Amino acid sequence: MRHQGHEERIARLAEELGLPVETVKDAYLDALRDLGAGARIQNYLHVFVVKRVIALLRDKNRPTG
Repeated sequence: MRHQGHEERIARLAEELGLPVETVKDAYLDALRDLGAGARIQNYLHVFVVKRVIALLRDKNRPTG
């Protein structure tokens, strides 16, 4: 696993979503752990992780009403 690549993705996501890096990092690492556990091929795992994090955090921070 390339740690620097993950850190860069986390920073970009935090900026894009307007959220603290730690919030995005927690969600990213949870998604990486969940999706990575059953993945036989890891090459494109980050694509699915990013997609899951965006969906999760956008839904979580969407105003209700």
